[in-house]
Amino acid sequence: MVSIQSVTFRMLFAVLAISVLAHAAKPQLRDAVLLNGTWTQGGVVPARGGVTIGSNQTYTYQRDVAVPAAWAGKIIKLYFGAVNTYSEVYVNGTLAGTNLGFWAPFEVDVTTRVTPGQTFTLRVDVRSVLSSPVTVNGNLMTPVGCDCCSFDGGNSGIVEDVWLRAYGTVAINDAFIKTSWRNKTISVDYTLKNYGTASRTVTIQGDITPDAGGAIVKSIAGNGVTLAAGEERVVTITSPWTDALLWQPDHPNLYHLTSRIAEGAATIDQETRRFGFREFYIVGTDFMLNGIHVNLRGDNIACGEVPQTFYDSAWVAGIYDKMMKQINLNCFRRHNSTTPEYLMDIGDEKGMLIINESPIYGASFNPQHDGNYFANTKKWWPSWIKWARNHPSVIEWSMANEALGMISLQQTQELAALTKQLDPTRPTMVEERESWAAFNLDVRMEHYPEGYMVTPTPGNLYNWSQFIAANKPSGAGEILYGIPDNQWWKGTMVRTMRYANWDDIRMYKLNFLWNVASTDAQFVNIANGHNPVALFDKEYDNLGIDPIKNANYPSLAAGANITRTLVLYNDEFTDTTITVLVEIKSGATTYAAGAKTYGLALGSHKDISCSFQAPYVGGSNFDMVLTTKKAGAARFSEIRRFRATGGTAGTSGLTVTLGGLAVGVGPAFSCRPQSESPEMLIVRGRLILPAGVTRARLFDMQGNLVRVIAGGSDLALAGLRAGSYIARIGHNGAERSLRFIVAP
Repeated sequence: MVSIQSVTFRMLFAVLAISVLAHAAKPQLRDAVLLNGTWTQGGVVPARGGVTIGSNQTYTYQRDVAVPAAWAGKIIKLYFGAVNTYSEVYVNGTLAGTNLGFWAPFEVDVTTRVTPGQTFTLRVDVRSVLSSPVTVNGNLMTPVGCDCCSFDGGNSGIVEDVWLRAYGTVAINDAFIKTSWRNKTISVDYTLKNYGTASRTVTIQGDITPDAGGAIVKSIAGNGVTLAAGEERVVTITSPWTDALLWQPDHPNLYHLTSRIAEGAATIDQETRRFGFREFYIVGTDFMLNGIHVNLRGDNIACGEVPQTFYDSAWVAGIYDKMMKQINLNCFRRHNSTTPEYLMDIGDEKGMLIINESPIYGASFNPQHDGNYFANTKKWWPSWIKWARNHPSVIEWSMANEALGMISLQQTQELAALTKQLDPTRPTMVEERESWAAFNLDVRMEHYPEGYMVTPTPGNLYNWSQFIAANKPSGAGEILYGIPDNQWWKGTMVRTMRYANWDDIRMYKLNFLWNVASTDAQFVNIANGHNPVALFDKEYDNLGIDPIKNANYPSLAAGANITRTLVLYNDEFTDTTITVLVEIKSGATTYAAGAKTYGLALGSHKDISCSFQAPYVGGSNFDMVLTTKKAGAARFSEIRRFRATGGTAGTSGLTVTLGGLAVGVGPAFSCRPQSESPEMLIVRGRLILPAGVTRARLFDMQGNLVRVIAGGSDLALAGLRAGSYIARIGHNGAERSLRFIVAP
């Protein structure tokens, strides 16, 4: 005899391979000297977590810098990735430049102040939010992001890389690389400047190579350009590109664009930028990435609320992996601060999607400010957008966070318009409550749609329709803050919001999971709630957290015929074929099972009716095990537990019946109707056959026919000796194979 516990089987599906792309180190922009390290005065540069600078104090960084002799005749600039918040830059004791701005880059031209082949002394004096000119007479002069919360002078100092760079006398000051999946083109806006005193005629050539190295895969070139003395001009080169490897979360392919300015046969300037070929855009109410409907499932990582390890690139790379592969997130927003360069770089390499937010932040703090605040914001705004717009990981611009006390609705719209001028390729939005103010940006955002610090009401968890826009994507940027058991609720509420077609769902916050084991019950609930190929019991989730937290399971009568509504999701980037498996178990005994393979468009979900007879286990618990597979590989598994009432006498049905059309049935599906093997289950010693099976033959590994069935719903396995077997199944006009093992 063969017990059900001893029968195992394995489908002969191909295993989905997830590529791990090799990435080279990010290329250096141009001929340059990196000035990071321990400076003579001021300590380590950059200090990504910042230093604390007190009221009316100046923090000084100083070091000597050797200028390469080969830079004779070049334009020489200092580049600061970010200095928070006011800085004065001195060269050999003479003021060379100043900057007022929080976590945004700036340059200082030092060509006339340094000599190639010699050394100069660089000094940077920094003041924080606690001092003038950041705060003047009690008025905040510029956005300071998370410093609005603490106002303690933290997050200050040199927080990004410092470079000394060489440029040609006609140089590329900027290059905006725009790729279009819809048009199959690459377009580059080159900002060229003639630093000389005479007119110059030059040409531009660009060569594209894979990030991992290799030969040139594409070249672009422009016509000759004549620039007057001192003239700066934007020159655009557009070229078709039909075979580019796409950048997206499941395969974040990257390229390098090496651009040269030539005058005759001589190269007079050269730079290299990294980019990815992708297009993120909106169609109706949907976000699209490279023609794929993408639903954002993410987090908010708040500036000033992260461990010191978050400033280590290797540690962050591991956290991105955990966020994407274990917690099942695909995006995040750097809350109340622009996204630092290293976070964007790692996002580019890992395929993480990033919402880049300005440091305009008010909330309940709303520091005193005057008209200088907005005027200064507009001054540094272009440097922020230009800094980040070549990162493929950056998909949206957030104008501000909870900032109606700092800038008006009209000023928010003005910044959105400025952003569109600088980058027309990405959507704009603001992290606010659209129900309070009609911002009319590209995305309708709603902070805390459940109500601020309001505990959700079980039984009414799908009631979101009033927040879903009819003409644009809808997002909930911060959800579930400050309520009891909010870590439990985060894994449940996301399910109801996905069902209601929110396009951007971000709980506040999920970074507590960084240090939680993936087997923890809260972790599992959140990870399952965000799983891209999930299968949820709609009615069960509407009960809230009581069953999963307190083990107060819903009751079903033993022997009753039950119909549940399951919701199947396909939020991955490939494969529209999903196999659904449902098993009814109590303890180690399986009472019924069913499977069906569905076609489901990427970025969509569908309801599936699920009918079964509750097992005769009155007084005990039983489980509904929900599983999804793609190409034979498991994508999701979750247990929903019930309490059986009534008696134990009776014979339960063997089959779980799943509604809806399977792949290849009817005109609604066209995705590979004959390419998938039928999914089968073993229940109580019988091989359960799916609909469409016309013949089943069972062979041992020597090729001997041991069982046969022509039509019917199951094939008895009792009496088989231990060993491996092949079942040849006639299914929808084709023969498929299933191998399974009978254990001794």
